[in-house]
Amino acid sequence: MQPVNKPERKKAYINFMLLFLLCSAIIITTVITGASVPLKENAQLREYRKANEKKNDIRTQFSEKLNSLSGTIEVLDKTKVEYAAKTSEIDAGIGELNKLIPIEDNDDKKFYTLIATNLNLYYVAKKAVQDKTDNSAEIAQLRQDLKDAQKEAQKNHDDWVICMTKH
Repeated sequence: MQPVNKPERKKAYINFMLLFLLCSAIIITTVITGASVPLKENAQLREYRKANEKKNDIRTQFSEKLNSLSGTIEVLDKTKVEYAAKTSEIDAGIGELNKLIPIEDNDDKKFYTLIATNLNLYYVAKKAVQDKTDNSAEIAQLRQDLKDAQKEAQKNHDDWVICMTKH
């Protein structure tokens, strides 16, 4: 016993299956595409986070070294320790500080270089005051230069702290 409309039923069944497969393909494509976009975004965010962590590590190391050197320079004329040993320690520290300056980021490079340069100028002025003991007029000028360098270094340090808190 065969149905009378067997060819129509077969054609309707094939059309249903084709429509079903088409709808299933659209749904599967949408799900796969929807899942791949967040994965790419997560990868980009991970790269961004790594870059920021690297910047923060450099910033922390630079800050620690800067504070250490500033303290050593401050007590340079107040302590009775061996002057040559302290100056060689400071020179080595300034060299290490310059090595910490990031090369990739141009804005950060300028900023860190400015801070390192100001610290070096402050050190040179402090050393010049320490080396001069005979000419009081020259000492007064050097002390004024030292005060100016201290103010400039403090201003740059304050700007740097503000910049650190923003990031």
